[in-house]
Amino acid sequence: TDYIGVLVDENLESMKGHPLLDARVRRAMSLSIDRQSMAKVLRRNSVLPSDRFVPPSIPGATTYTAPSYHLEGAKALLKEAGYPEGEGLPVIQLGTTADYVDLCSSLQSNWEKLGIQVEVDVAPSAVHRERVSTSKIEMFQKSWLADYADSENFLGLFRKANFSPSGPNYTHFTNPNYERWYDEAMVTSIDTIRWQLYSKMENIIHNQMPVIPLFHDQVTHFVSKEVEGWIVSPVNRLDLRRVKLSFANAKN
Repeated sequence: TDYIGVLVDENLESMKGHPLLDARVRRAMSLSIDRQSMAKVLRRNSVLPSDRFVPPSIPGATTYTAPSYHLEGAKALLKEAGYPEGEGLPVIQLGTTADYVDLCSSLQSNWEKLGIQVEVDVAPSAVHRERVSTSKIEMFQKSWLADYADSENFLGLFRKANFSPSGPNYTHFTNPNYERWYDEAMVTSIDTIRWQLYSKMENIIHNQMPVIPLFHDQVTHFVSKEVEGWIVSPVNRLDLRRVKLSFANAKN
C-alpha cells in the first residue's frame, strides 16, 4: 500500500495546535485526491486506487469499493473544521524521495484546489527514513509491504506499542478501542470473529485517517490454459506445490 502518513501526536512540541491533528482536515485531504486519474496517468493503471489501508486481497480485509473523490464534500469538511477554503492553514511540509516526486506533485496540485498549500520536501532515502522514524516531518510519503497474508500485518502498524523510532507506527496514532479490539483479535481462534474485529479496526483508521491511502500494488500473471491449480498469492509469492500440467498438455 502506498500512502501519505500524517503525524498525529499532540504530545510532540512541533505538533501542538497543528491543524493536521483534526481528523476532519485529514479526511478533507483524502476526499480531494483524484486517485483514479493518478492511477491512470502516473501508474498506467497498474495499481488499484483505494482510500483503505488494508488491500482487499488480504484475508480479513473489507470488500473493495472505489475510493471517493468529492471536492465539494472536502471543502465542506474543511469549513466545518474552521478552515474555509484553506484560510488559516499553514503551509504543510510533505516529505518524500526523488522516486515519488511525480506522485507528490500531483497530490500538491489536488490539495491546491482545496485551498491547502503543500510544500514537497525531497530528501535522499536515508534522510527521509530518519526524518519519518524520528517524527521530524509532519506529513510523509511511505509504503507498506506485507510479509504474510493476514490483515494484522497492516493493522499492527497503528498500535501504541509500535510507536517509532522503535516500531513502524510513524504517525503515532493511538486509540483505546483499537488497542482493545487488536488484543481480542490476537487471542481468538475463530476467523469470522477475528475478521469482524479487523473490520472495526480498519473503520477506525478510515474515519480518523492517520494515513491517507493512495494505491495497492497489483501484479499480472500470464498462465497457460494447460496449467492447473494455479493460485495467486496475496503477497505475490510463487507457490507451485499444487500446480500441475493438464493431461492433454502432458501427452503433447
